[in-house]
Formats: sequence, C-alpha cells, structure tokens
Amino acid sequence: MLLFFIENSADEYAMWMVVGSQALAVMDNEAQWILMDFVERYYLEAMDKDVMFALAFESAAMRIMGLD
Repeated sequence: MLLFFIENSADEYAMWMVVGSQALAVMDNEAQWILMDFVERYYLEAMDKDVMFALAFESAAMRIMGLD
C-alpha cells in the first residue's frame, strides 16, 4: 500500500492511495477511507507531519481492528 500526500505552499493538499492485491485483504475501500479521514483530521490540527502520519496510521489501525 502506498499513501501519496502532496502539499503546496498554500497549505492545499491532495491525497490518494494505491493498494496491492494482497493488501486489499486488510485495506479495503472502507479501511482506506478511514485512514484518509484520520490523515485529514490530523492535518487540519496543523501538527508536525511526522506526528500527523504516525497518529493517523495508529488511529486507523485501531479503528479497523475494532480496538478503539
């Protein structure tokens, strides 16, 4: 799975994901949207990008596995 996140100097961004056939067992369309929603939520909180992505992946994993 590859998550592409591109941001310009005006704080505008685009994001998309490419998921391989084996990763689709875990990252179906709903899981992909969950991850992208968390990325957007943390992006809008204007946090450091490293922290933003770490929290987004962690939060998405917890939600997808039903541990939240």
